[in-house]
Amino acid sequence: MSTQADIQTTSDDSGVVIARIAGEIDASNASHVEDRLTAAVPNSAPGMVLDLTELSFVDSSGVGLFFRLGERLEGRRQRLAVALPEGALVKRVFEIVRLSEKLPLAGSVEEAETLLRPAPG
Repeated sequence: MSTQADIQTTSDDSGVVIARIAGEIDASNASHVEDRLTAAVPNSAPGMVLDLTELSFVDSSGVGLFFRLGERLEGRRQRLAVALPEGALVKRVFEIVRLSEKLPLAGSVEEAETLLRPAPG
């Protein structure tokens, strides 16, 4: 089964990349999604916020890509934060795999952006 994940990326004023992912991530598209997300973060960015509000399904392939992306960005001295508001369809999956032990989780994109912005001064 081939599924679709719609990925929209923007940047905030501090250069943090915001990636909004809607649809589904599974074994049929996880590699493509991972490549798109990795390519969306320039070396000059402090990091990326993944907005998973509209993600309707994720299997182990998708979960693995989030862990790998976090490690990859960490190796580039960048950070990854995940916006996962109450009521998000995939929230329980990320609670089960304890994503918050590896990546910061926030209730909104704005909160996640704050976690990644460079400190003033």
